[in-house]
Amino acid sequence: MGGLRKTDLAGGLIRAACSCNGRAFQKFYAPGCAPPERALRPGSVRVFHIDRYPVPLPDGHRFPMEKYRLLRELLLARGVLPPTVFHEAPRAERSELEHVHTPRYLDAFLGGGLTDAELRRLGFPWSHRLVDNARASVGGTLAAARAALRDGFGANLAGGTHHAFPDHGEGFCVFNDIAVAIRVLQAEGAIRRAVVVDLDVHQGNGTAAVFAGDPSVFTFSMHGENNFPFRKQPSHLDLGLEDGVGDAEYLATLDAHLPHVLESAHADLLFFQAGVDPLAEDTLGRLSLTHAGLRERDLRVMRAAKERGLPVVLTLGGGYARPLAPTLEAHVGTYLSACSLFR
Repeated sequence: MGGLRKTDLAGGLIRAACSCNGRAFQKFYAPGCAPPERALRPGSVRVFHIDRYPVPLPDGHRFPMEKYRLLRELLLARGVLPPTVFHEAPRAERSELEHVHTPRYLDAFLGGGLTDAELRRLGFPWSHRLVDNARASVGGTLAAARAALRDGFGANLAGGTHHAFPDHGEGFCVFNDIAVAIRVLQAEGAIRRAVVVDLDVHQGNGTAAVFAGDPSVFTFSMHGENNFPFRKQPSHLDLGLEDGVGDAEYLATLDAHLPHVLESAHADLLFFQAGVDPLAEDTLGRLSLTHAGLRERDLRVMRAAKERGLPVVLTLGGGYARPLAPTLEAHVGTYLSACSLFR
């Protein structure tokens, strides 16, 4: 794996190049204000959930909708988190969704007017339950972001729906919760800059599209190069990994680039999309990480943020193991890593 190499300045962005797994990558680092000198303030961890809005899906559907409830129950049963930290996610208001999503898309989805083609692209059948679930997923991330700004850490046991674009949903993602949370907080003046660290095995194409050309939000996606979405959108930094990459190579790649991401972003808030589909057992993943490797990944991201006084918003992401137990175990591992730093 090659080291980072600055090559030139173009349009006010620092361009760098490196190679990983024999593949060439380009990175663009946006300039900005000095990093905030803010220490994380102690406070109780707040974790938001969407259990109130289960969505009925057809038998055999690939999306494990039940994992949101099962994960909360498992975190409680294992004693990873006490009942007092859990809070019901509020449903996002339309006015909040409008910071990212187009009026036409909101009208169509909220009113049940999506076309058959749009529903196929989304991957879900429409229902009033799906509307409530999607709104709560966004509201949970926004609430977690507010908690992180106050306490240093906040989490959503849903969210990470990074394939949603302003004018459509796709890949089981209705609304882009991270993008909405960032735009709402920016509009309120709560933050100026944000960084998105997206380590789902599938590239965060919707998030990349929302923030394309915007130096106030640094988007970083490290994903399977040959996996969905097959037409990638350019993030500020994309690292595409070949099939079969395991713990050592994955973590070395992350270590080589994460410090540059955080230093270049000059962010007020970090959104961590902690998808667990790089797990070897994942049916849609194609990578070969172990549970220990995923826990170490999560620890390195959140520790790097904490060392820089950067509040962390933790969201879920993909996880499609069959049976579901390895996916749930991996999500629990993410929270074990978080608790070792923020509890």
